[in-house]
Amino acid sequence: MQVARTYCIIGDPVHHSLSPGMQNAAFSALGLDCTYIAFRVPAPELEESIASLRAINMAGFNVTIPHKVSVMQYLDELDVTAKKAGAVNTVNNVEGVLRGYNTDIAGFIEPLRRRKVDFGTTVPAAWRRRGRARHSRGACGRKNGKAGDSKPRREKGGRAGPAR
Repeated sequence: MQVARTYCIIGDPVHHSLSPGMQNAAFSALGLDCTYIAFRVPAPELEESIASLRAINMAGFNVTIPHKVSVMQYLDELDVTAKKAGAVNTVNNVEGVLRGYNTDIAGFIEPLRRRKVDFGTTVPAAWRRRGRARHSRGACGRKNGKAGDSKPRREKGGRAGPAR
């Protein structure tokens, strides 16, 4: 008999997250006895909340703002992706060992690779935005997100495009 497993997303705010609906629909479609919930964790309560998730044997959790960097200090292990990005967005609990990963890198880089973006000369506009910038630059081997004096260019319709 399979034991029901529970997963969650932690952050503050999380009330707007679409993750519980999407994850629960996927669990149902796959016939898995799993649930996924949103768990609001204010920054001053992060350490205690991680200890609680460990104590109740939460199967795993996703991490969103503002905890992607600060959660790292409360985990037992960090995957190479998390180390490279300097941020964690996914945590797996295997027999009480919390291991952090960063799946944002692959989600950001793979579509660009398919489009044959040259990371040596192109600066994606997203590098100038919040937390994504840190791990996206890291994934491409960038230190500061700049290629020389590159500036974002505007494409038709006013959207920011890659720098030249």
